[in-house]
Amino acid sequence: MRTADRASNELQVILKPHFLQRMKSSIFATSLPKKRELVVWTHLSNKQRELYKDYVENGRHVASILTGETTSPLVAITWLKKLCGHPFLVQNESRDPVDIRNENAKLLVEDSSKLQ
Repeated sequence: MRTADRASNELQVILKPHFLQRMKSSIFATSLPKKRELVVWTHLSNKQRELYKDYVENGRHVASILTGETTSPLVAITWLKKLCGHPFLVQNESRDPVDIRNENAKLLVEDSSKLQ
């Protein structure tokens, strides 16, 4: 145990010059403006709602979480976060990229609730 403590202390001494630890009492905390957040609630677009419903009803990740086959819901959470960002992030990756110079670029806006 003493060897581990000594090794830990030596490692901290070696790494200390390379890490910047900012404390609330530091000069940065007093000179920065107060953090302001704006939360805007939006509804899912029709495409997002369709993909969400399909994922919940037919998604193997959701079923494996509910049946106890997997204990980590992180895959499902990551997928849902992508869906909320934009449905193109979760659709088949072999899909042709959208060319913003043609009329299909309208799908970029129509399929995302954030861009409407």
